[in-house]
Amino acid sequence: MINKITSCIFLCFFSLSLFAQQPAKLEKFSENPEAFMKELEGFMGASKNQTLIDEYNDFEKAIKKAVIKPEEMPRIIATANSMYALRMNASSQFLSYLKCLQAVKMAEKGEEKLVELLNVMDGLLADVSKGQDLALKNFLDFATTLYEKNVIFTDNYFNWTASSSKTKMEYADKKPVIHYEKTNLIANRKIDSIQVLDVQGDLFPSINIFKGKNGKVVWRKTNGDVIEATLDTFTIDLRKSGFIASNVKLSYPLFFKTTTLLGKLEDKLVIENKAVEGSYPRFESYEKRIDIKDIGGGADYRGSFKLQGSSVYGYGSKEEGKAQIQIYNDKKAKVYQGYSDLFIIRKGDRIVGEKVQSTLYFDKDSITHPSVGFRYDIQPKELTLERGNNAGDRNPFSNSFHKVNINSDKVSWLINKDTIQINEKKALASAADLKVTFESLKFYDEVDYRKLQGIGSSNPLATLQTVSQSNGRELDAEMLAKEINPKFDEKTCQSLYFELVSKGFVDYDIENHKIYVKDKVFHYADASQKKSDFDNIEIESEFDKSNAIMDLKDPKERDVNSRGEIVGVESKTASCLETNWK
Repeated sequence: MINKITSCIFLCFFSLSLFAQQPAKLEKFSENPEAFMKELEGFMGASKNQTLIDEYNDFEKAIKKAVIKPEEMPRIIATANSMYALRMNASSQFLSYLKCLQAVKMAEKGEEKLVELLNVMDGLLADVSKGQDLALKNFLDFATTLYEKNVIFTDNYFNWTASSSKTKMEYADKKPVIHYEKTNLIANRKIDSIQVLDVQGDLFPSINIFKGKNGKVVWRKTNGDVIEATLDTFTIDLRKSGFIASNVKLSYPLFFKTTTLLGKLEDKLVIENKAVEGSYPRFESYEKRIDIKDIGGGADYRGSFKLQGSSVYGYGSKEEGKAQIQIYNDKKAKVYQGYSDLFIIRKGDRIVGEKVQSTLYFDKDSITHPSVGFRYDIQPKELTLERGNNAGDRNPFSNSFHKVNINSDKVSWLINKDTIQINEKKALASAADLKVTFESLKFYDEVDYRKLQGIGSSNPLATLQTVSQSNGRELDAEMLAKEINPKFDEKTCQSLYFELVSKGFVDYDIENHKIYVKDKVFHYADASQKKSDFDNIEIESEFDKSNAIMDLKDPKERDVNSRGEIVGVESKTASCLETNWK
């Protein structure tokens, strides 16, 4: 028993002796720089992590080389103690702290920036609770990248940089903020970049926001034209690869000379996507009715205006209606007017549009089409109207002077020449492209009328006449389908609607579900009841060049060889309309 008691006493004494030999736990770092460095070395090396040891060694070298000066050490130690009191660890916050201290002292005006950095850290530490210290590490990592590379945000896909190192950093409203008097903001992703030049603003790194004012975005088109957008106030979410700014003033001398437009600007990084490549920056004017005189080749534009990269778009609006193009020849006579929801304008080169309500003017007469592809090549001053495959595009052209409908896919005109080409062919034209039909406005074909009825109880043209007399010429497509047959709907009747369009009876607006009834409906419906005069003049032309050439000269000025003609038909048949094509 005595031996057991003796053994216990010995073990207790031995344990107390070992404990007494262990170094006391560090309560705080010493304020003495030499003692601090020894304690910091032990703290960073305790885990034997080589990364932490290397970082301490680099920090020690910076002190020995006077990169970090003796008079700066008390403040550095005080901040380290604040971190230590919040139980921040060596492998996270302290590792980032030592890296950041070296980076800031290597930056321009490092002494001033060090004070600013430590002030911000003091603010963060005062607002950070134990266990909620990630905000400090994130800030230190951000600041290190800022001091080393001027990078203000980065991820795996792109980064934002601020070119100027002339900054002021402070802690305000419980957030770090960096003030820039003037800098260039640049976003990069592989081969693409966007720039906002000469910006004044504030960076909030904890929320990845830059709030700026002034600044400009400049881009150059391939022809050397310079476009400049001057910004007002704007906000950029740096986590996104682009930005949108309001109240931007656009200067584009090629179009507007000294006038500026107010609108919205959007810029965005784009990579390996041909659908949007070259479509940024984008600008859209607030003003919905802009007049641009002489886009080129005697063309004037009226409507809204927007830019997408190097392309200029004229477009319509609900408030002001469709966009408008007017073209004048060298004699200042208006030869064309077109309305569309959208035109693509390349000043000095060409203007194009789809679904364009078009009118060609010659003297007091015209050729019209309700919805056609439009192209104007400015240098040769050549105007081309070409039907597409959309429902409205399949309408025939209407010629008021010759009083015919022209079922042709193409009408072209060198506007300073005296001839209009009907269905001028290019190389490798298909067999279908060779044919053109000329139909008198008084034309009536009983067979066609009966074919439209099919197996229905009444002819759709008769129904159209009756419904439009009660409801007007603009009809709801669904309602009309029910009038044709109560079991039908718009989708059921679409093939009929398309056929009626191609024969010139109606216009069909698929997007707005509207049918527009033309005079031909009333003519056919009345002719079928023998209530109006009609003829059966319809000529089909098939030729591998232009099917017809309209001669616009005054008859007194023509010679024998300048007479207008329809080609590709029997001469006897052609003589029915020949008097109209002289």
